[in-house]
Amino acid sequence: MKRIFLILLFISQPLYATEYIWKENCDRTQTTMTNCAKEMFEFYDTRINVAYKKVMKSLPSNKKKQLRTEQRAWLKMRDPNCKLKANEIAEGGSMWPMVYNGCRAESTKQRTSEINKWLKLKNEYRVYPSGKKSGPKHIALSCSNGNINIVFRWHIRVGDAGKYRRHMFILGDLGDTHFLLKTLSNETSTGITNNDKQAKSLIQSILKHSVKGYRMPIQVFPQDSDPHTGEWENAFYSPTQFEETVKIVAKECNWNNEHSDIPMRTVRPGANYEGG
Repeated sequence: MKRIFLILLFISQPLYATEYIWKENCDRTQTTMTNCAKEMFEFYDTRINVAYKKVMKSLPSNKKKQLRTEQRAWLKMRDPNCKLKANEIAEGGSMWPMVYNGCRAESTKQRTSEINKWLKLKNEYRVYPSGKKSGPKHIALSCSNGNINIVFRWHIRVGDAGKYRRHMFILGDLGDTHFLLKTLSNETSTGITNNDKQAKSLIQSILKHSVKGYRMPIQVFPQDSDPHTGEWENAFYSPTQFEETVKIVAKECNWNNEHSDIPMRTVRPGANYEGG
């Protein structure tokens, strides 16, 4: 059954891989499938190197550092993850190299697409977590048409687009206050866009209650999670790095950190709320 599934997967490549065409003879024997999987990976490996160099040339120095950090983290995890996948499907079998290289090819293809998006995100500044790698992949701060945006991009789907999700950002007594932020259209991000005053209010709340010397928690309660077991997605950030990034974006948006009079929407633990 696994073999049939993988054959169908590779035969279907021309349907979505517009750059690499899976050759007609690739599905004839295990040897040809293995060779074609390796060829596919080499194709996308070349493609990502070209994209990476192109994007790096177009970015300012601070953005180059961000992309370089992100790229190294992805590369460090790609091969180990694909080895695990290959072991799950074909450990010790002749299909192992095919599954391994097929996984590396698909991961590299997806990563190339993410790198190319940096050309559209020159004005976005990212803060990456320290330590544990679950929770948000990063916090994205940006200035667009004079408005500040703050977006939390998560590793998983967190809910239906447009619906509110519970968040926690604060240590100490106020940690039991949940901030409500909407899920964005891709359903794997939450935050505030196109609402300058509310975005500033959230940023000010985080800065006000973060404690230097302690890591800053960022947590979301995904849709359909069990409220009794506390299945939060979370990560920890450096308050100093967050503050420095805010200063960069504030300068671009001519924001002198004046107080925003738009209160954040909050809810107590266990309380119901509209849109939850």
